[in-house]
Amino acid sequence: MKPSESATDPFPVLQYSQLPDLPRAREDFGFVKGFDNKLYVIGGHNREDQEYLDSVLAFDFSSNSWTEVACLPCGGLKAMGVCSMPDGIYVMGGYSARY
Repeated sequence: MKPSESATDPFPVLQYSQLPDLPRAREDFGFVKGFDNKLYVIGGHNREDQEYLDSVLAFDFSSNSWTEVACLPCGGLKAMGVCSMPDGIYVMGGYSARY
């Protein structure tokens, strides 16, 4: 527990900081914290280009940067469910340009 938090305070004071911008604008993406303590942005839709995105980006707190780590094997996908498990990140459902 952080010094600013209290076990009896139902509304602890949390600190937020802005992360660097994603390399490319997107909406309707999957977002999850991995068991490796990185944040993952998965797929999404670029409104400007009307493109479904297949990229998987990881945010590393130690380098304060985003890195593309994979591509979705099914192609571009948006509005999917994602969950993080010890053995990986799972993507379920969603919409693609094909369906």
